Amino acid sequence: MINDSEKIIEHYLTSNKVAVTLDEADLLLLRKVLYDFIKAKGDLVSTSMLLAYCSNTLTSKNSFPKDLAKVSNKALAMILHIDYDDDTSE
Repeated sequence: MINDSEKIIEHYLTSNKVAVTLDEADLLLLRKVLYDFIKAKGDLVSTSMLLAYCSNTLTSKNSFPKDLAKVSNKALAMILHIDYDDDTSE
């Protein structure tokens, strides 16, 4: 299962419109978050759900640090099975 998830992640990182524009260091950070997620979670459904969330969250290279924080929080929430609301507006 983990090998399949790794293949999906690598395909995502080479084909996502924002991921392909990232600097090497930023891409490495995103890859680390995603790989750490599959080590903790390991199933294809969860990986697919997180990548779908990434597709909606990663909006541009300029907002990458903020977007990566949201993706990291979502990944942690999925691992811990808690609800996560990324709406930061008050």
